[in-house]
Amino acid sequence: MLFSVHRPSHGQKLPDSRSGWRAPWFCFVLFSILLLVGYHISLRQRAPLARPTASTKAPSPIIATPSSYAYPPTYAEFHQAELQLPQHLWNRTHPARSERFFFVAGHVRGLGWGNALQEHLLNAYLAYVSGQSFVFANYTWNDDGSVVSYYNGKPIPSQIPYSVLIRGPVVGGTFPSGDDASLAVHKKYFDRLCPKKVELSRAEVRQIIYNPHSTYEVTKKWSEAIREADSACVQSSGALSQIYSHHDIFGVHGALADIWASLSASPIITQFGWSHLIESAFDANKNLFYSPAASVPSLANSPFSTNMERYTVIPGLMAIHVRRGDYLEHCTSLTDHREEFVSVNSLPGLADTFTAPNGFLFGELTRADRMRYRERCFPSIDEIVRKVEEVRATPEGNDIRRMYIMTNGKREFVDELKDALHRAGQWDLVSSSRDMDLTLEQKYVAQAVDMLVAQRAQVFIGNGYNFAKFPVTENSYKRRTTVVMESVIPIPNMAGLHYLFPLLVLTSYVLAWTTFTVPHADGQDDTPALIAALATGTLSSNATILFAKGTKYNIFSPIKFPVLNNVEVRIEGNLSYPDDIATIQAIVGASGFPGAWFAFTGGNNVTLRGSQDPQWGWVDAHGQAWWDAVQQTNRPHGWAFSKITNGVIRDMKLWKPIGWNFATSGSKNVHVFDNKIVAVSSTKSFPFNTCVRMAHSPLAAR
Repeated sequence: MLFSVHRPSHGQKLPDSRSGWRAPWFCFVLFSILLLVGYHISLRQRAPLARPTASTKAPSPIIATPSSYAYPPTYAEFHQAELQLPQHLWNRTHPARSERFFFVAGHVRGLGWGNALQEHLLNAYLAYVSGQSFVFANYTWNDDGSVVSYYNGKPIPSQIPYSVLIRGPVVGGTFPSGDDASLAVHKKYFDRLCPKKVELSRAEVRQIIYNPHSTYEVTKKWSEAIREADSACVQSSGALSQIYSHHDIFGVHGALADIWASLSASPIITQFGWSHLIESAFDANKNLFYSPAASVPSLANSPFSTNMERYTVIPGLMAIHVRRGDYLEHCTSLTDHREEFVSVNSLPGLADTFTAPNGFLFGELTRADRMRYRERCFPSIDEIVRKVEEVRATPEGNDIRRMYIMTNGKREFVDELKDALHRAGQWDLVSSSRDMDLTLEQKYVAQAVDMLVAQRAQVFIGNGYNFAKFPVTENSYKRRTTVVMESVIPIPNMAGLHYLFPLLVLTSYVLAWTTFTVPHADGQDDTPALIAALATGTLSSNATILFAKGTKYNIFSPIKFPVLNNVEVRIEGNLSYPDDIATIQAIVGASGFPGAWFAFTGGNNVTLRGSQDPQWGWVDAHGQAWWDAVQQTNRPHGWAFSKITNGVIRDMKLWKPIGWNFATSGSKNVHVFDNKIVAVSSTKSFPFNTCVRMAHSPLAAR
């Protein structure tokens, strides 16, 4: 079941969205980002982020404006406006009792804008679901204190305020009405209030993450660590220690799938917007995107509502992303490393996929294999034109008359591509990034203008290997079409769908996560209370069923779980079977016995997790009495983890079991590790039991 967007308050658990993609959802555009190099010029008009007031006196801008225009812009006005956000109360020197701040000190540096933005959005989401105020700094190419750096011999800003490019809660903007989330603050304000900070080590948190390629699990474990720190001033430690890295998340096929529904429905995405500077650039060049007869109001001067409502589709416009420059060498590296499509380009529902060559894991890649990579990553002009015409011949490409080419290619290449497109088909206009009329300040952030255009196109064709940099939209699932370019760009089979890729999509729903702590009554059977809760159906999906630490539970009758999806059963307390042999034999001999004392009957993404505390998390079957009596009639099996797809059994501790400990019949892709079974007799009696039964179950154990 899908629920409205919900942000856990302090102490609550993270929402999960691993049950898949369900309608209604909205589609997104795949963004390949141009490198931040070689653009020049200046702002015409801009609305400030916030007006200074007498009650808030901000410090001086972080970066001073150089006196000579030989330098690129340093955006000092934007720095100042960020420092003057109304939530910055500069007369204070420490956090209020209710305030909680979180900063990712190891955020990405020295990489392109898209790499930084995708990380920035997930960091903000982590703070949001953890009940913290997100602390933001600058987009950082170089943090050595310099004003200007050099890339390929050309000067570029060492740092750029995020508000130059984007707006919304991720840069201190407000949340929707009814959402009491804490507003984001600037790093400089955080440092003023928090001279001493609690630091969380990425290496230490990573040790408790079972699957570092699951964005859901990474977020969940970091959220728990942040809340358990119980401090107003928390930051991740270590230079260049990203929580969400390309190696673990952004470059890994499928890594974003388990959190996408929750993330895309959160205000981090639904309230995302492009800055006034970027929207002004769009307005100034709208003749490249709209037909001359179209009456188009100013985007930059219209009031902000939501991502979806603001950035509507431009009918008849196709945008394609064509990387050039150093990208051929990069594609060769991707081939050598057998790279798959990045995580955003592998989200469920996209028809465009890439099947790795036979030599993907082992052996030499053939010339044909390398050609397949090259066609997907660095297509020729003829290949681009052929794919564009194929798309235009589909229902999705119907009435496409205008083309916008997002590219860092040289003008000679762009002109050649334009000529080839015109020869192949009738176009009202073919334009490119090279045709944009931009000011000095806009030139150095021109890739964001391209992203805005692509997000609004009726059809977008992108590159499946590019670091699908998020931004974008939330245009309705039925209103746009996208072709997710893999560089020669296959198209989905679904008519009328527009896949606007990245992390800015508006989905109206999100899965809520429930934690149920099993109640306990001294001397009584605790099973009936859990069975009653399971019968309500609220724990069948997106839930944690917790046997709490410090509690000794009486499991005097069997537990049969319904089919579960995205559920964790966590054994942190101690559990005890009945210690009377005759009582258990009567239950096992009855017709309604489910086959095991703890019986799972099916599901997907199910985790059975014990405790790492040596004193807690034990399940005591009182096997010694059975061994001493040499009694094997109607002895109960322990855990039937049956018909589970994508399961985990970890950190379980069983004390003197009676029969089979774990059975995984009918389950698929089950990971079993770090479990302990103590079946040592304290007398001369033989400790009969059957340990673990793994019949017909694809299973990995250690």
